[in-house]
Amino acid sequence: AATTTVPLGANGSFCIYSSTGGDVLVDLFGSYAPFSGDRFQPVEPTRLYDSRGGDLVAAGTIVHVPVVGQAGTPTGAAAAALTLHAISPAADGFATVYPCSASVPDVSSINFIQAVDVANQAIVALSAGGEVCVQVSAAMHVVVDLGGWYGSAGTAEFVALTPTRVIDTRVGLGLPAPLSAGGNA
Repeated sequence: AATTTVPLGANGSFCIYSSTGGDVLVDLFGSYAPFSGDRFQPVEPTRLYDSRGGDLVAAGTIVHVPVVGQAGTPTGAAAAALTLHAISPAADGFATVYPCSASVPDVSSINFIQAVDVANQAIVALSAGGEVCVQVSAAMHVVVDLGGWYGSAGTAEFVALTPTRVIDTRVGLGLPAPLSAGGNA
């Protein structure tokens, strides 16, 4: 799974292109509209949860992750921009991030294969108690990082663009060469 934010066409639709054949799943986590919804407030990336100090989180477990009160996220924040990391999965599977006050939805926030670490962005509504839940389908370590929150006190507005590649080191676009191990750009 991968998260993407795309502008809608005049008729409210969007297009999907695949270079190979296969099944397609689309899970909707929210929408942007003029003069409605919540504003975004970016924060210094903050680790909210990390299970790597103990055993793998067991398959079927639901992890509660408090968001309100972390990195300046205020009471009344409606959603959070998170990065979910699946670390050392014991089997192929998926994890779902959702507001804890809801039942577990039939969506995946991240998909993974056994023994391969992967991360994905998730923008998720918060429960009334200001937290999100993560349910895992296979044993793994779970790491959740906060990148920002959405609410009436946010300071940034989102403007949708047609997707445009701005960096591709394979062809020298935006950066002249690939990054070396441990390198920064």
